[in-house]
Amino acid sequence: MKDLSEPRVVHAPIDKLGSVGLWIRRKLLAQILNGAAVLELIQKHRTPTLTRIMNFFTLLGTEDFYVLLVVYMLWILDARLGRLLGLLMAAAFYFAGAVKNTLVLPRPPSPPIIPLKKDTDWGLPSHHALLGVNMPWYLWFYMYQNYQLDPLVAVVLFTTLASWSFCVMFSRLYLGVHSPADVVTGGILGCLLLAFWLQVDNLVDYYITTSNGCYVVLVIVIVLMLAHPDPYPLTITYDDTMAMAGITVGFSFGRAYAPHRVMYAVLDKYSFTSLGIKAFTCFSFLRIVTGLMVYLLLKQVLYYSARLCVSGACQALGITTTCVKRKHLVVKNNPYYSSDFRLPDEHRTKIQRSNGRTKEQPRHNAIRILEMKSGGQVAESSFNISQLLNVGIQNRPINIEMPVKLVVYSGLGWCAIHWLPMLFSYVGI
Repeated sequence: MKDLSEPRVVHAPIDKLGSVGLWIRRKLLAQILNGAAVLELIQKHRTPTLTRIMNFFTLLGTEDFYVLLVVYMLWILDARLGRLLGLLMAAAFYFAGAVKNTLVLPRPPSPPIIPLKKDTDWGLPSHHALLGVNMPWYLWFYMYQNYQLDPLVAVVLFTTLASWSFCVMFSRLYLGVHSPADVVTGGILGCLLLAFWLQVDNLVDYYITTSNGCYVVLVIVIVLMLAHPDPYPLTITYDDTMAMAGITVGFSFGRAYAPHRVMYAVLDKYSFTSLGIKAFTCFSFLRIVTGLMVYLLLKQVLYYSARLCVSGACQALGITTTCVKRKHLVVKNNPYYSSDFRLPDEHRTKIQRSNGRTKEQPRHNAIRILEMKSGGQVAESSFNISQLLNVGIQNRPINIEMPVKLVVYSGLGWCAIHWLPMLFSYVGI
């Protein structure tokens, strides 16, 4: 049994760059640890009331809240804005997840920091910070460019969105789940992504109206997800990114095959003045409630249908399958920095490149599979790919959870942008 006091060497995909990759990780890790003093200072001023407020603001930076925001825009305020906001959200999740899984850097040291939230994925960059820049500020730029805003309304809107963005990012520091380096890096990456998106959003929206465009999006999404790093130990980052990728595919197909290429929100069809506050509230309530009920039902139907189709296709090819949710496969991992956390040693990495694999490098995933199946050690020198095929296809079931998730969330995205607006129009809400 491994000694619990033994240093835990944590590898990352960027280590393949050799000394350059290790230098980047070392510098970023130093900044994460330097930020502990700031977090300790904040920690001293925690109060129950402030903690409740910060928990509320961190909720405003979660995917659950952003999904509600996107569907509210789609169905109530501005369908085009909702569509573009959803695509930006998916891009932000991919960008943050890919960088996080490439660097594999810990959250703040605990102790001395006492985190008030349980997180199992790695730290840098912060998803909350990246999305906390992208979502509020894209709303501002879109509304400023596309609406005739009264000066007072513009000031109130700007202040609200700026406060939202700042409070989401600060809440991650207050709760002790991210270092200043995580938040600053996420904010910088968010600015870069937002600047790029502001240049291409109209082009993307036009391109996915074509029937060929949506198939190109599907191919791009599959390629990107295959390229997305997913290092050991497993975390939920890849799982969340796959769900967002599915929504992107669904939005693209829904936009391409929607009748007349337009799906109207309430305020796309009627002016607020002509509706009045009561009628607008009624329309909004009925659409949201109806949409969420259909969503919950459809999610279950799509899940079991997709499992049946994917497993059936695999069985036709002679492949044994299983469908285990990724949260059950995630290894218990402490993402917070502790005294046993170690980066790979640069000298040993150089030796590895010249003389072969070192003792500290984790064993290949395929070899781990064989060892789990056989119950003994497999020498790497004797490893043969036919052994993996033997285990993976004939004996060991292949988990189809990720392809199923892509299909399910593609269907949900298509439904949100196409079928539900048609349902709303049919029933007159």
